[in-house]
Amino acid sequence: MKDLNRLKVVLAEQKKTGKWLYEQLGKDTSTVSKWCSNKMQPSFRDINEDCKDT
Repeated sequence: MKDLNRLKVVLAEQKKTGKWLYEQLGKDTSTVSKWCSNKMQPSFRDINEDCKDT
């Protein structure tokens, strides 16, 4: 079974891009790219900090 990348699915559903996401979060483009390609997952600390900023 192929790994599901929920982040990529949600971005597509919302008609948003990885570029939009990194601009909103202030993260490095390569970090968001790795999240979207399942090469790396955000830590709970990153998610928590990002949620506080929005």
